[in-house]
Amino acid sequence: MRRFWKNGKQSSNDLECAGRAKRRRRFRSSDMTAPQKIGWPHAPLYELSARGNYFLTAGTYHKEHHFRGAERLKVLHRGLLTVALDFGWHLEAWAVFSNHYHFVGHSPDAGAENLAQMLGFLHEKTATWINKLDELAGREVWHNFWETRLTYKKSYLARLNYVHQNPVRHKLVQVANQYPWCSAGWFERTASPAQVKTIYGFKIDKLKILDEYDVALEW
Repeated sequence: MRRFWKNGKQSSNDLECAGRAKRRRRFRSSDMTAPQKIGWPHAPLYELSARGNYFLTAGTYHKEHHFRGAERLKVLHRGLLTVALDFGWHLEAWAVFSNHYHFVGHSPDAGAENLAQMLGFLHEKTATWINKLDELAGREVWHNFWETRLTYKKSYLARLNYVHQNPVRHKLVQVANQYPWCSAGWFERTASPAQVKTIYGFKIDKLKILDEYDVALEW
């Protein structure tokens, strides 16, 4: 059973759980060294890891569309891939939108203890950039993130497909690989046809995931 936190109190929901969900956190800016490398994952792994596999959702404050439009989406998308690389996370699926993003990733060898630090760095840098662009210094841009550790292979593979297909779910495109800021196109280029068929064959319509966002349609 998945547990989540709301207004300082813990409650239980009969939501499907693929592991252990941790408490959602508010973000704080912190002083971290800027990452220097930019790169895409080399190839999908498609296996559970002893280090830890996580499904994550992060959203903006009040679900505001701070990253509406191609240029802003490009910066957030690039930033996510960059910090994941520098903090040792191997992303296998991701989708970036105007007011939230998802990913499925393997933690570093040392474990997932640096997840909050990684996201804090990403959110600090993207918030500073977007606030400078909008001339609104100090505005709160990011709000919470929810992470779930995935321990069952079927749940893990289904969530890979869920993230790949998320632009279709949000009615941004008819085919996921047409959306530039998600992993579907990369996945189809780097995986074998058999792997693509297997992952895309997993049902996602009955997954219980906190994804109640209305995204901006202009991209």
